[in-house]
Amino acid sequence: DSLSLSGKYKDYNVILVILDAMRTDHLSCYGYAKETSPNIDQLAKEGIIFTNAFSQSHNTLPGVASIFSSLYPTSHGMEHIFKDKFPPNVYTLAEILNIYGYKTAWFGSLNDPYSGSAVGLLSGFDEKYNLKPDYTDLFSFIKGHNKEQFLMTIHSYSAHELHLFDYKPETDSKKFNALLEDLKKFFIKKWEYMRYACENNTDEFDKIFGIGWSKKHVEYFMQPYSRDNLNKIIALQDSRPKKNSLAYILRVDSIWSFYASMNNEDFLSIISLLDNVIYQLDKNLIGGLIAALKEANINDKTIIIITADHGNAYREHGLIFGHGQFLYDEIIRVPLIFYLPHLNKAVKINSLAQNIDIMPTILDLLGILSPHNVQGICLTGLIDGKPGALVNDYVFAKSLIGSFAIRSKRWKLIRKNINAESIADGDELYDILKDPLEKDNLINIELGMAKILKSELKTKIFSLPVYNKGNSEFIPEIDSESRERIKKTGYW
Repeated sequence: DSLSLSGKYKDYNVILVILDAMRTDHLSCYGYAKETSPNIDQLAKEGIIFTNAFSQSHNTLPGVASIFSSLYPTSHGMEHIFKDKFPPNVYTLAEILNIYGYKTAWFGSLNDPYSGSAVGLLSGFDEKYNLKPDYTDLFSFIKGHNKEQFLMTIHSYSAHELHLFDYKPETDSKKFNALLEDLKKFFIKKWEYMRYACENNTDEFDKIFGIGWSKKHVEYFMQPYSRDNLNKIIALQDSRPKKNSLAYILRVDSIWSFYASMNNEDFLSIISLLDNVIYQLDKNLIGGLIAALKEANINDKTIIIITADHGNAYREHGLIFGHGQFLYDEIIRVPLIFYLPHLNKAVKINSLAQNIDIMPTILDLLGILSPHNVQGICLTGLIDGKPGALVNDYVFAKSLIGSFAIRSKRWKLIRKNINAESIADGDELYDILKDPLEKDNLINIELGMAKILKSELKTKIFSLPVYNKGNSEFIPEIDSESRERIKKTGYW
């Protein structure tokens, strides 16, 4: 088909699926040895798979804001929870499609400061829903809107390291139960520590939650630990930041302590649990979506995009699990798959792509002009295989601690401080083709290449407009310790 794809999908529905913390190398269509993702694989086989796609951040809030706005974090400025707001003078994908008569719906976690409750992030969505574990709302939305154009965005946390234990795997539950028992010990330990601190060291938590907090809550911690009791005490807190802070202390800290304690065998068990979760997610969410579209008879009128807001570290670069600081490939590389009906061929694209390219590409396929301020490129030329198609020579990412990465297909530079004149000790340079795991820092050996990338990075970042004028303040309920933690890692 020599016709261009631009505008070929006018009035088609769009489903955008963001799989939080999903790495490419645990999906079978990206070459994983286990068959974890048969439904995603099928969409990739009948669509376009980008093998070199990258997020603009290592963290959910800026990552999602970049997908929705086609702006780098430097421009949208939405990086810190309970502080930054989405700039009102920037159109999101949902707002644009809304203007063009699309019904827009978002499914995710409504109370989540990284997504659902972040100020302005969901601008343009007519309807917002908590994503149910059985996904029934999704399917009934499709059924109820099969006669009109819609944009559906789904944000799933299933594969995130803090949520793996929310899902009971369908296989080998003996191993899973053993892991759960080990994890429970860490929750009990933290619970007992809270009781001790509330009795004997009242300052520790009064400093975070306000004078008298320990005295008021000590009796609660006298009760035995249970998941119900933990959830109840979090729910009792009188503000969202306090709920989050307590959840961090009781839940997140416990899970991370557990991960830190793991031996190799436990670690492999966790990885197989992760694969099991991905398999269920693929079967129930992606498989369910495909079935619902077929049942509503609109599977040939719907574009599906699958990506992630960032990747995750599984013991690489000294990180146990997680993604709050670094810009290595395991954390910024993401899956990117476009399923386009009637394409009738599999397209594999190795050119560099960024998550900010998603919005201009969707709009181009629908025959809608992108706003003048988008910073991503439209990928339809690449998909079409046109000579002279737009390409990214580099991709860029920013961390919450202010470091930046620039990456070509071969080289990657990570700069600790973009303002530093000379290449500094903390800077890192990798030859990705020879060293895909980024283990061999060549910063002192390939100085010429480092300088080229340094100046490309600086030129790029300093040329970006800033739409979030005036720095937001943290909301008053947030104590200084939490502010520092959010600034450093984005995590509570």
